[in-house]
Formats: sequence, structure tokens, C-alpha cells
Amino acid sequence: MKYVSKFSAALLLICAAVLPTIASAIMVPVTIVEAPRYPAPTGNECERAGITIPATGPIVVRNNYGGSTLLMVQCRDIIFALGRPVVLGGNIWSSPTFLLTLPNSCAESDAVFAFHASRHKFTGRLQARNTAGIFDMGSRRRLAQNFADKWNNREFTFVKGSELAQFDVPVCAHHG
Repeated sequence: MKYVSKFSAALLLICAAVLPTIASAIMVPVTIVEAPRYPAPTGNECERAGITIPATGPIVVRNNYGGSTLLMVQCRDIIFALGRPVVLGGNIWSSPTFLLTLPNSCAESDAVFAFHASRHKFTGRLQARNTAGIFDMGSRRRLAQNFADKWNNREFTFVKGSELAQFDVPVCAHHG
């Protein structure tokens, strides 16, 4: 029994001497940063999404039929950072409808918005959760909820700008 006790004591002594050194080498300060859902914009996403940002005044988006979800979310982030008014008019289909989530955006009453769930670029599968999450990023909860409940599917749902007021989207004057 004494042999086991001496062996145990020696093992304990070695572990006590070595483990803190190993632990300190392994344990480095770690800062956990939540990764953004989408890559940060690089600056030309709006132009690539067909949206021109003038030097001053409101940003008017008219007759934009959509494109890349990623580009439009990045463009939305750029416009959000500018803090300028955004006027949506004409035909706004697919990804540009994300701009309705901006707190300073409005819809012209005669504009036509086409909502649907996004599809995967390569497989064509619906990405309903992804699209609903984009609408949920904004400040208009009633719009996000209605999108999730009714418009988040394969078919386009067409809505007039004047009808969006019930979802907390301001209706603005026509900007020629």
C-alpha cells in the first residue's frame, strides 16, 4: 500500500507542477465576437444593385426588379449608415423590398411592390427563414410579421404602396 501511496503522491506532485504551465499555454485571452450575418459592405454594392445614391437629398429608388439578396442587404446597410430619407417608387420587386425595413424609408402610393421568399442561387430551393430574417432586421415589426405570415412563399405577392401604411410603412409624396 505504501508503494501506491508514494506513486500517487509523486504523480500528484508532477501534475501540480506541470499542469499550470500547460494550462497557461493553452488558455489565451479569447474575445468572442459575433460574426455578421452577411459580409460587411465594401462600398459599391448599391451601384451593383442598380441604386444610385445622390450627393444630397433623398435616395430615390424607382423601377428596381431585384437581384442578389446579399448585394441588397449590403446596400441596405450602406443606406442605413447614411441616415438619409429613402423614397421607393414605380415597380419595386424582390430584394429591393428590403429597403422598406429602413426606418427612414417611405413608399409612393402608386408604387407596386412584389414580395416573395428568396431562393438559393444554385439549388433554387426556397430560403424562407432567411428572407423573413431580413425583414425582421428592420424597425417595422408589422411589416415583418405580415411578410412571415403571408408573403414568404414562391409566388410573388403584389402590394400597392398605399396598402403598406397598415404595416407601418409611411406613404410619401411622388418624387419625379
